[in-house]
Amino acid sequence: MKKLLLVLAVLIVIAFFVIINHQKNDPFDTGVLDYQGTTEEAFQEGFDKLRDYLLKSDKKAEFSKDAFLASIMEHRRHFHFYTSLVSLIMELRSGRLEEIILPEAVANNLMAKNIFARNVQSTQLLESGLSFGFKDDDKELKELFDIVIKDMKADGTLDKLAEEYINGAESKDLKAVVPEKFVGAEELKIVVTGDMPPIDMFAENGEPTGYNTAVISEIGKRLKKNIKFVSTEAGGRSAALLSGRADVIFWYRSTYFKNESIPFNDIFKDSPEGVILSETYYSWDKEILIQMNKREGILGWFLK
Repeated sequence: MKKLLLVLAVLIVIAFFVIINHQKNDPFDTGVLDYQGTTEEAFQEGFDKLRDYLLKSDKKAEFSKDAFLASIMEHRRHFHFYTSLVSLIMELRSGRLEEIILPEAVANNLMAKNIFARNVQSTQLLESGLSFGFKDDDKELKELFDIVIKDMKADGTLDKLAEEYINGAESKDLKAVVPEKFVGAEELKIVVTGDMPPIDMFAENGEPTGYNTAVISEIGKRLKKNIKFVSTEAGGRSAALLSGRADVIFWYRSTYFKNESIPFNDIFKDSPEGVILSETYYSWDKEILIQMNKREGILGWFLK
């Protein structure tokens, strides 16, 4: 009997280590909002290329001292793009995704509403930003926007709007943004998605609000153009622009690495084919990784 129990104990220990090792070697299923100027396949290829570079680099030991880069080398990721924030969160909660990546302002907004409560991690190795997107033959409108954006940076308007609509958004209900109207003026149709609260979102009455809409309303006021908001999913923005259903879109510029020793700042395209981008009007240096699984010991990918 004792021998039987001993054999069972040994088998249980072996099975435990086999399961842990298998789990560790399995890639993480990671969800990303379809804001990137690339395809899911190209995004995956770029990330795998980066991981391969890190593993073969003569600076591997140096990179391994950083939690983010060390985790890239240790753990593979299988990326999935989602066209809406709701579907991304539902997939995470259902367990079909083990982790999702969100801009810092979006993650903070959701955590303030107690949508996420644990395993939240961040890094300052990344830099992303927001720009306006235009059809590539609409260079004149892009140049007008660039001028106004630079003016709004210089006079502090963009910082003031960020303080109101981003930094203080968790503590109040944002009202719908109503752009000023100009009789007989040109109308610009702007895509909103509602998928990046408090940057791009809808108020309780269903009307567009958030930082993006406040910025575009101010631009419309300065250019004396009427602003009309057009709703679509995040993944359908460029199609709406190129089809003529919209004149301008909000664009999330793809993440790139600030570490100059990693030669892959151009892996991810900033915009899709046929789209040109304005000056960046808002940027951040931190992406948030949210994990809802309980893989102990491997939660360090986006550790600061």
